Amino acid sequence: KTYVIHYVKVIVSQVRSSNDQEQSGSHTIVTIHDETRSRELEAMKVDFVSMAAHELRTPLAAISGYLELLKIKERENLQGENKRYVDQALISAKELGDLINNLLDVTRIEKGTLALHMEEVDLAASAHQAVQDAYFTAQKKNISLSYAGEENNCMVVGDEVALREIINNLLTNAIKYTENGGSIHVNFGKRGQTFAVSVKDTGYGIPKASLPNLFTKFYRVHGGLDSGSTGTGLGLYISKSIAERHGGTITVESQEGIGSTFTFIIPELTAARLDEMKQKQPGNLNVRRHRGWVTQNINR
Repeated sequence: KTYVIHYVKVIVSQVRSSNDQEQSGSHTIVTIHDETRSRELEAMKVDFVSMAAHELRTPLAAISGYLELLKIKERENLQGENKRYVDQALISAKELGDLINNLLDVTRIEKGTLALHMEEVDLAASAHQAVQDAYFTAQKKNISLSYAGEENNCMVVGDEVALREIINNLLTNAIKYTENGGSIHVNFGKRGQTFAVSVKDTGYGIPKASLPNLFTKFYRVHGGLDSGSTGTGLGLYISKSIAERHGGTITVESQEGIGSTFTFIIPELTAARLDEMKQKQPGNLNVRRHRGWVTQNINR
């Protein structure tokens, strides 16, 4: 026998009339939607994005490599405008590489082929180091970047690179959307049995109507916030997905024209949690590391 899997959505609605009290019977409407085809199309789109992103990696690596080689070999001859052209080309190549990595991360999240490499991680040390690493980027825009709270010995269960990705993304967004001369404050603290990393900026702020969609794929805020931005609308979606895989959350509070505060919360380390999260890791599967994540059963 041949079996075909169908995906259906069932909606059950109770019908009430104005004289229900006089009627002894009840009325229910059952609506069944066959979503098999739409699911197949969605899977095809995910596969296409994954394939295209992988195919772009090889020529991009060659472009970046030749540019780096040109910069080294012609260091003495590259002056003025020519040097700026090469430097800008390298920056653009890196931005394209980041976009490709984000697209691949999204497809792996949606396919469920990512398994986090869980271990004991000092979240305070990671947060403090991330702020130090972002210092010079903030300095270029004359932005004051400060950190308050514990700097080490605050342990959680997680993938160290993935957790760092969340914090880096929040810092990058804060710097990108804060005008020259503004300020960003990162606060690390304990909240009950969790740790919280808050990134508060004095940037453009986010319109109230945009907040519900902020963590969805490819969503871009319209208005002052997207002026001059080269973002793809994937960073917050990826960060939220990673946070949820760690049993954590990301929330935002914002007021347009005043600034935003993004808060990442994750449970603290316990022996029981460590055992539980490690049990979810792949065993003797054929896996490989990718930017801190483990990718299962990857063909592309």
